[in-house]
Amino acid sequence: MQGSPSAVDVEWSITKYSPEANRNRLAHTAEVESPAAGPEQASMGSIQKTVSRFEITAVYTHPEANVDVVLVHGLNGDPKNTWTAKDDHNHSIFWPADLLPMSLRGLQANILVYGYNADVYSTKNDYSASDNFIYQHAQSLVTTLTLYRKSEGSSNNAIIWVAHSLGGLLVKRCLLYSNDVKDRNHEDYRAIFVSTYGIVFLGTPHGGSDMAKWGQMIQNMSDAIIPRKLFDSESVLLKTLKKDNETLQNINIHFLDIYQRFKIHMVHENHKTDVKGTKMLVVDARSAGPQLPGVTYYGIEATHSGMCKFPDQHAPGYRNVSTAIRDWVRESPSVIQTRWIVERDDKWVRAQTEAAERTREYSETYSTPLISPSDTPSTTAFPSQEESQPDLRSSWPPFIHPDRFRPNAFFKGREEEHRDLHRMLMDTRRRSEGTSAVLIQGIPGAGKSHLARQYVFDHKDDYPGGIYWIRSTTVQDMEEGFWRIAKTEAIRQRVGQEKKDDLSDPQKMVKIVRNWFNEFNGWLLVLDGIRFDNDKVTNFIPDCKNTSLILTSTERPDPGNYLLDNPSIMELGLLPAQAARDLLLQEMGKRQPYTSDDLRRALELVQLMDRLPLMIHAAAQQMNATREPLAKYLKSFRDKPRPGMLPAYKTIRDQLQTLGDTSALNLMYILCFFSQLVPVEMLALGLKALDRATPIRTDANGKPRSLNKTFITLIRFALIERSEMDDIPSSSSRTSEHSSDPAAEPLDVLRIHSVVQAFFIQLLAEEKQLEFWLARAARIFCLSFEAADDRMKKDPTTGLPDDYRRYAIHGRKLMEHLDRHYKSKDVSKNVAAELASLRQNLKSKLSKLPKEIDGLQRAISAGIVDGKEVLDHCSVFERTNSLSSESTNTSNASDGRGPDATMPQRRRIFYTAAAGLQSRDPTQLTRLLTIQPTLNGQSLGSIDP
Repeated sequence: MQGSPSAVDVEWSITKYSPEANRNRLAHTAEVESPAAGPEQASMGSIQKTVSRFEITAVYTHPEANVDVVLVHGLNGDPKNTWTAKDDHNHSIFWPADLLPMSLRGLQANILVYGYNADVYSTKNDYSASDNFIYQHAQSLVTTLTLYRKSEGSSNNAIIWVAHSLGGLLVKRCLLYSNDVKDRNHEDYRAIFVSTYGIVFLGTPHGGSDMAKWGQMIQNMSDAIIPRKLFDSESVLLKTLKKDNETLQNINIHFLDIYQRFKIHMVHENHKTDVKGTKMLVVDARSAGPQLPGVTYYGIEATHSGMCKFPDQHAPGYRNVSTAIRDWVRESPSVIQTRWIVERDDKWVRAQTEAAERTREYSETYSTPLISPSDTPSTTAFPSQEESQPDLRSSWPPFIHPDRFRPNAFFKGREEEHRDLHRMLMDTRRRSEGTSAVLIQGIPGAGKSHLARQYVFDHKDDYPGGIYWIRSTTVQDMEEGFWRIAKTEAIRQRVGQEKKDDLSDPQKMVKIVRNWFNEFNGWLLVLDGIRFDNDKVTNFIPDCKNTSLILTSTERPDPGNYLLDNPSIMELGLLPAQAARDLLLQEMGKRQPYTSDDLRRALELVQLMDRLPLMIHAAAQQMNATREPLAKYLKSFRDKPRPGMLPAYKTIRDQLQTLGDTSALNLMYILCFFSQLVPVEMLALGLKALDRATPIRTDANGKPRSLNKTFITLIRFALIERSEMDDIPSSSSRTSEHSSDPAAEPLDVLRIHSVVQAFFIQLLAEEKQLEFWLARAARIFCLSFEAADDRMKKDPTTGLPDDYRRYAIHGRKLMEHLDRHYKSKDVSKNVAAELASLRQNLKSKLSKLPKEIDGLQRAISAGIVDGKEVLDHCSVFERTNSLSSESTNTSNASDGRGPDATMPQRRRIFYTAAAGLQSRDPTQLTRLLTIQPTLNGQSLGSIDP
């Protein structure tokens, strides 16, 4: 029945709203495939050429439209004349009605024109020049369009704007107003912001910081429209545009908070206009097209007033504009539908929060402890007295690994390789001759580290000499890992066996640790992600009987390389199809027995993903985050072209764009240029290097949010991993009595897989945005280093060699990218100059790092050798060392971090006190464990470590 609601719509109208019901409805409707439209269904819409001077006129309507194309004229414009040209036969061509409907044939869209009084003069008696300010025009546009769409039953239609000249500023102000509406009586106005998908700006003066030039440009626009002699006084609107230009600057600045949510074309005029006998560009290319990531730029061979008039389909600029509109009409309905789901979810949460706040006014107030029982330190390193004492025994073998190292959540399909790995590492003959080494080799994302990590946690008890896991992507990573072993184990145990000066010499640190490994047996060393293109890696390979070595790599060394302990090769192929299928269903949280449909769809999907565990994990995380049904995900995955890209990550990127979460994507565009482990504080210290055009701390509506929330989004979609507060300690020593770091608080670190980084770098290169984002990443690094270096210089207890070493690792990675791209022929001179300048700045900073690392490492090593080590040295990346709470802004109870920002420092004090008491007075240890809950809000001053 035409015009009557569907069964789904009726059910929706009478069912109590909830986010779950909202998503279920989306899932239900998404899987219903409509039959192919027959000839009788593909009816064209109706054309209306009688245009009202003011408000909305629908010049083309389609009976099944799900998109509204809205055209907005500029200064002294008209909703018809602005868009009308004369053809070769002197016929008037009103292209929104005469040309565009044919360009959109086969698609369902309405075409609307909006008229408002933007006159700077008037020669008629029926109305006067405009006396409204631009914000008043914006309010009128939002109200008029909202009410029109409500009257037509099209409030949820996607919106595509085409705006000429200052009409573009009006559209920007309109979207800002729509997004900022907070009055419950006007919530309908938000529909304009939520529904907007794309904007074509034709000759819009987005402006710049040169106020004098801005005023001259506005004067040129008014002079180009009408000679001054025809009017004696300026209209209010023109006065606003010319003299109150701070208002316009604010529009442009605040629009940067939301622009990445939309598809945008910025178009400039290429022909000069005759202004008072002088030919000039009314709005030059720089003002009409400020360089922003993700925006499309081009020119039209026409004057300022002629660039919006197309006499035929071959007119300059028409093909570009109409093709963009056609593409957006095709793409926008599904995207805007998803954004409406998110909007309703947010609205429901706001309503629930408001109801809870009102209820709380009339209910008893309870005081909530800062940390719940489940979050108290008893769940971390020392759960109870009975459980804690074994953790502190010096007889336990050490387990030294990167910060935030934890067991796998899932392990599927590699059980046979797991057994073979143990057999090869424990091979009696090989261990009797020296270290038994195994290389786990496979393509990126095959699960090499996953298998090694599973083995380490399953077989810790088989290695009484301890387990040592070192990230080995670069030589600098390996040096960092060996330094950790040196300061916690090797140096003090080599006292008396090595020269004192040698033990304090950073240049001999690798040799000292390797010699230390060669002195005892029973250990397992894991070098994860090693590359064999640098001869220095062989300096890190020990060789001792009854020991084992795991290497993971995408490469293979030369056969029989004795310097690498002649490793046996375990090549990881693809996951077995059934195991890959079951892994996907398991990570999705599906319960057995699986349905036949789930088994069939999961099998097809993992085959499309080449059965790579990393991609399977990413796909499962995306479906969990978006509640997208497996059937719908499979269909979209199957239909999308995948030339040279990892399809799971392409799908995730598209989903984040659909949700409007551009901050999360901006952060990924930056992190992909760093090395794989990025301390949160390193990132936070450099954030001020970003401008408003590249936000990473705003939500989908452009509103401020904590950096934590951006991290959470990326974690949900399996793009990054982040440390958790209750992970196992980063090291434990057999001699904790003397350990320089017995209770190290593991740093808050982001981990980005190299496959994910490679995907985003390739994506940015294909979209011609690589150099832009590389420059932002380099800016962040340089500012972060300056802030951290200043902090360490001012506070002698802050700063470790590893801090500078981490800067060296990330700096060299960025330098590799800059060396590769700063002379690129594909970038403009300005961008090339910026990259060259950043490269020089980065080079200067990297040159300082060896001296800083050497000095700090030498001092700490000497302290260990002399027994005068300082225990209160802490990393510059510990959050408690932040000079400003704004640097990270990540302490948020709702994020699982708890409200007490000083908790990491207190826990560090607790660990240190516990280790000291274990060695001096074990009876006091019981007392310490008893008072442990006071860590929540009280100091440990009563315990003297």
